[in-house]
Amino acid sequence: MKLKITLKHNLINPVSVILLLLLATIILFISSFSISSLVFFWTLFIILYVMIKHDKILILFCFIIGIMFMIALYHYWITFYDNSYFLGIKSDDWQYDILWTEGYISKYGISTSGLFDHLNDIKPNLGILHNSKAYVMFIIYVRYFASFIDGYHTLLPRILNIFFLTLTAYYSSIIAFVQTKSVRVRRLTFILIFFYPVLLFNSSHIFRDIIISFILIYTYYLLTINKYSFSTVIKILLLLFVLFFLRLSTFLVCSLMILIMYSNVNKINFKLFLVIVFFGILSSIYLISFFESALVQINNYTSLNSQRFGTIGSSIMSLPIHLGLIPRLIFLIFTPVPNFSSIHQILLSTAAFIQVFSFPYLIFGFKRKDIDFNLKVIFLLFFFGVAFSSADFRHVMMFLPFGIILTVISYCKTKKKGVITKQYLLLLGLLIILFILSIGLSLYY
Repeated sequence: MKLKITLKHNLINPVSVILLLLLATIILFISSFSISSLVFFWTLFIILYVMIKHDKILILFCFIIGIMFMIALYHYWITFYDNSYFLGIKSDDWQYDILWTEGYISKYGISTSGLFDHLNDIKPNLGILHNSKAYVMFIIYVRYFASFIDGYHTLLPRILNIFFLTLTAYYSSIIAFVQTKSVRVRRLTFILIFFYPVLLFNSSHIFRDIIISFILIYTYYLLTINKYSFSTVIKILLLLFVLFFLRLSTFLVCSLMILIMYSNVNKINFKLFLVIVFFGILSSIYLISFFESALVQINNYTSLNSQRFGTIGSSIMSLPIHLGLIPRLIFLIFTPVPNFSSIHQILLSTAAFIQVFSFPYLIFGFKRKDIDFNLKVIFLLFFFGVAFSSADFRHVMMFLPFGIILTVISYCKTKKKGVITKQYLLLLGLLIILFILSIGLSLYY
């Protein structure tokens, strides 16, 4: 398969970044009439400028493009759905932006001590049942920041999410560079992750998923660069603390990822088996209640998924686990399922085509011994976790950066110029056949 991508450093110069920055500033102000949005945008831009050590101009340019895309999507929702939230309904982004955070500062300031009572006032027992208290506090802190200027605007947390997407793509590119020592691989990884339709689309809303993706990638980055340093250990403990209150199930899987990375596992052997067994025993002792709730959650997701994925997706998600093992994995590769009923669905559908046509290179990556074994295991860890729980197009953000890193490295190591290899066509054909068989099985059952 021929894929020619030229990444020259001089394609983007500082002047173009400055001009684009000024244009984005004007567009942001016209869209929000909010000084706090401008201050927030420029503050995060400066932070990126200081933090980024490689491909600074390229990354700042992409960050601004991401902000402009987010603003365009904001206007798209308002134009076609009468408000700025996902599908124009009271989904998670509306609840984080309005329901769960509005009015908190006037009662409790920025102290976390009032969150339990605040959530219970909204709905009885929500203080205990809410599964992402940390992200609620994130939005509250953003509201507090804006209170010193001209007040809060819904674009602020969206700007923050584009910032975290930029960092996720940046640290992913460094991970790829460490494994290949290739500047081209580094830049290609950054661009593909940043502009990947699902990642950019979800990051343009008020969802917690991109922050979770950042924590996972940054943790992997720390463990790759210098995992035995004191500062790395402290940073990982802080990240785990935040992740615990962002999404408990991901905290558990991330903990297993850290154990695997510290175990220096380099192949499927007795050592890897011991790590998993040890983690299982430790979890069974201290996290029995978590596993009980996780099992309930998986069953709930199975019931929910059988209703929300359309005819094909619902049929696959309704299969019992012993029959649905392979169909669920195959279906996830085709998620989001192509849908051309609206502009945003067309955009998201491109992700499915990218995933399908890059799938052979992902498999080639697993066959190559010169690609870090840990990267393959960690990708599978999150991929299987999502496949057998939510299979949601937002939750795929946990494994997508790892999958893109692995695929880009594999592509750059195995490609043959101008040649579509037999192995590529065979794997692509096998994937399509398995998808058709999965549909047939699900409809027949």
